[in-house]
Amino acid sequence: MCAVAVTIFVAQQIVWYKQLEPDRDSQRVLECLDAAGIRAARSSYWQSYKLTFLSDERIIVSPLDGMDRYEKYSEQARDAPSTSRRCP
Repeated sequence: MCAVAVTIFVAQQIVWYKQLEPDRDSQRVLECLDAAGIRAARSSYWQSYKLTFLSDERIIVSPLDGMDRYEKYSEQARDAPSTSRRCP
């Protein structure tokens, strides 16, 4: 019975992974921020750290909501000049 459950779980993960699309949105956002010369921004928790690390910390994005894991990032985003520029 356990083997059947494990087999079903593995099969579900394989199907999910095959349907997973590449993350093109994050790259577009980083390109937009780069083009605008923005080096610090704020975004939702789930996007903020991903964008920061995908940019190799070239652009610091701190969370607007959720847990703030890196206070230094939040300080940098708070101290950055404000702009009305929006990226996708």
